[in-house]
Amino acid sequence: MSLFPKNLDIEQYKSLGVDLTILWENLQMSPTERILHHQEMLALVEEIRKSRPINDSIRKVDSVS
Repeated sequence: MSLFPKNLDIEQYKSLGVDLTILWENLQMSPTERILHHQEMLALVEEIRKSRPINDSIRKVDSVS
């Protein structure tokens, strides 16, 4: 089930606050490029999570999930 009806045109999606620029940017990349980009962003998120100052008991629970 989609959050937005399929029969809306581009202007209607824009009026609902859908940012189509990311969609268009992704469509310009090949599937391989999209996977590589996703992996780079995931690595960045993992580095940020590792660097945040949190107490050790939370870090242990966080790393399990």
